[in-house]
Amino acid sequence: HVEKIYKLWIDTPLGFHQLAKMKRGIPNKGETLRVLDIDEGRHTRQGVEYTITLGEGKNRHIRRMMEHFDKKVFRLMRISIGPIQLGDLKPGEWRRAKPAELKLLRKVIAGNKSVS
Repeated sequence: HVEKIYKLWIDTPLGFHQLAKMKRGIPNKGETLRVLDIDEGRHTRQGVEYTITLGEGKNRHIRRMMEHFDKKVFRLMRISIGPIQLGDLKPGEWRRAKPAELKLLRKVIAGNKSVS
């Protein structure tokens, strides 16, 4: 699996036990949803920002986890797939991968390990 990193904005902060549970795994619809890493970011009037790393993304993975904790998701945005930074791409927008990005991605897939 290729790691994917997301930015998440929710209504209220996650507690210590909720963060730990997200790393251990949450049973949901016959699957176990877990994150590899989660870092708390800025607190604003609109809510709290988190950076989440997934090793395996299931359908609506992060949204299902937030639903488990009764958190309202304001925004969810993928910012990287493996070594490829998505930058300013808008929803539905795409760009061709650069040769260096493809080379790194092939290394990640072949070795099934993360490359920074």
